[in-house]
Amino acid sequence: MMESGPSSGPSSVSPDQAPVIALEGVHLTRREAQIARDLAHGHSITAIAETLGISKKTAAIHRDNLRGKLNCATSSELIALLARALKP
Repeated sequence: MMESGPSSGPSSVSPDQAPVIALEGVHLTRREAQIARDLAHGHSITAIAETLGISKKTAAIHRDNLRGKLNCATSSELIALLARALKP
């Protein structure tokens, strides 16, 4: 779920400064939110890295940061939590 700013019109903020999303009261960066959505939809770290144009190691670091922020012991636990939280 995206947090919206004070105006409801188009944002003049660049993509690098896009608002963060909140998941279970934890604020995620734009990149963490992208990776969270892709993980929730069943995409692998390799596929996510290729799609976003980042290294597999960088994508894995973002995943591990998500695990820490969301208190998940394993990647499987993280993916299950994200799938429940981000389902339509």
